[in-house]
Amino acid sequence: MRDDAKTRLFVRPESPGQGRLRRAALLALVLGPVLVQVFSFVRVGRTIRLTDEYFYHVQARSWYFDRDCDYENDMRMAPGFANASLYIADRTVTGYVRNHFQTGTAIVSYPLIAVADGLTALHNAAGLGPLPRDGFSAYYQFVTSMGHTLLGVLGLLGAYAVAARYFAGWAAALGALATWAGTSAVFYVGYESTHSHAASVGWVGLMMLATDTIRWNGLSWRWLAALGLFAGMTVVTRPQDVLWVSVPLVVLAPALWPRWRQPGQKGRVGLGVLLAVVVAVVCYAPQAVVNVRHAGAPVVNTYASVRVQGRLAVLDWTAPDLLRPLAHPRTGLGRTAPLALLGVAGVLSLPWRRERMLTAVTVGFVLSYYAVSCVWWDFTSYGNRYLMSATPAFAIGLAGVLAWSARARWRVVAAGLTALACVGWQAVRFVGVVYGL
Repeated sequence: MRDDAKTRLFVRPESPGQGRLRRAALLALVLGPVLVQVFSFVRVGRTIRLTDEYFYHVQARSWYFDRDCDYENDMRMAPGFANASLYIADRTVTGYVRNHFQTGTAIVSYPLIAVADGLTALHNAAGLGPLPRDGFSAYYQFVTSMGHTLLGVLGLLGAYAVAARYFAGWAAALGALATWAGTSAVFYVGYESTHSHAASVGWVGLMMLATDTIRWNGLSWRWLAALGLFAGMTVVTRPQDVLWVSVPLVVLAPALWPRWRQPGQKGRVGLGVLLAVVVAVVCYAPQAVVNVRHAGAPVVNTYASVRVQGRLAVLDWTAPDLLRPLAHPRTGLGRTAPLALLGVAGVLSLPWRRERMLTAVTVGFVLSYYAVSCVWWDFTSYGNRYLMSATPAFAIGLAGVLAWSARARWRVVAAGLTALACVGWQAVRFVGVVYGL
């Protein structure tokens, strides 16, 4: 698959100390979000807190318990759902309660609710105390949130695996860990994981991993099916994340076309691409079913016209505010996640590595950033939630910055102090905002 194998970057074998650093960083990357999730659940008592999270959760609950797409009774039952009656009154043309949120998060939550339902039944059967099997009690909230947290972690590990193919393993691991701990990912992958952003991080990162694996190892039915799964779930989780599908297109299309033209290869290449497309379409099927029920047609939500805080917002894709995602006084990266600015610099510098995969990451980020600059509404949120899908790209970009810094001691000191300061500042901010400590 690789037509420039001779130009592969040489990554030196790691020293024992670098190996220990890499393993420690990966362990912290896995345990950190899990511990944040557990502590938050113990302290707060529930993981479904915000309006968006209720909208995502009631979809999966309705599918599992009621076997339908009517969310009215689910919203009425949801504990702590502020202004539920207001949302219930907002109906679609077919009479259903309006829910313009994508179904990707609910698709992930559906099997998790099934697991939680089984645990709740076992809990009650063991005489440990009555817990309602209603989709909202403790097991349902904890299991679904933990599942989404682990999906986000898998996306960060996917970004680490990609970066480790081009940079030192320790740099890749530290880049992924710093991205989680030093940006808004610490909030959305660990605390508010039942939002769509943890799943967005997971699917985008895994799609990058599948793309790069096919690039290095050649056509594989398993990895092509995985690519279709990850790309399909990326699109069905957040519609603007379709722009990240540019990564496999930029990487694989130039490699597949010469192979397609080789004698006897058309069938294998064609069937491989067809497999990936079919799997992606199957992932979108639940969204199409819900759209038909609610809107009368399998329409695609592009956020071109949506209701924002009770009013209709029509977006102009030709009028971006390119500085706002960086410099907004309340939600810009410079205000809420300074380390992400270093990640942006790293992502934009990736094309100088002259590796198609790294260039594709930059292309995907630029397209996603442009879209965000058009849809960056003035919401009250924890940081740059509309750029959360770029978290795997930030991890790869930071890995490049750390690898570059290793060439001189002063760079190591500067990069290390900067990263530590940003992570420390984010930790203080997170604890203050979330736990009020």
